[in-house]
Amino acid sequence: MSELMWACAILPEKEETAIKGICKRLNKGVGLPETVFRFPLHISLKKSWDCDRFEAAQTDVADYLKHCGSFDIDIGKPIMHKNMIWLPVGVTEKLQEIHNGLDLLLERKHAVPRTAFDTSFHPHISLFTKGDHRDMAAMHELLVKETMPQTARIRNVVIGGAVHRDTYYTI
Repeated sequence: MSELMWACAILPEKEETAIKGICKRLNKGVGLPETVFRFPLHISLKKSWDCDRFEAAQTDVADYLKHCGSFDIDIGKPIMHKNMIWLPVGVTEKLQEIHNGLDLLLERKHAVPRTAFDTSFHPHISLFTKGDHRDMAAMHELLVKETMPQTARIRNVVIGGAVHRDTYYTI
């Protein structure tokens, strides 16, 4: 049976707490749905994919990411993307290498095709993904005036699926 899977880099607690705190404080005056904050703030390392063998893919991805080790990210100022607010993450050589390696691994071992997201990788941290466009624009204006964390060291990842639970790994 096919299952939707994902692999994400998890923001460290200090940076996550700071970003969520700013967003929640500002959102008291705007009222956007805080859907994203039910989960750890993260960067998708690859577009979610369908896979027939969850356990095998999970093991392969975990082994690969552990081999890659921790890495640093640069966090940009908030941007509007379509009707969402993101923190863009700089594409470093290491992050691009991790993303490309996941694409190759999953394509070769699990017949997972590359998507448009994979060929045009734009790593980001989603902050707000739902809401009226005017409210989103108002929140964006408020957020760009704030001082957010600009860097972070990624040491943890999550690999999960629509049926199976998320499993967290230290890399």
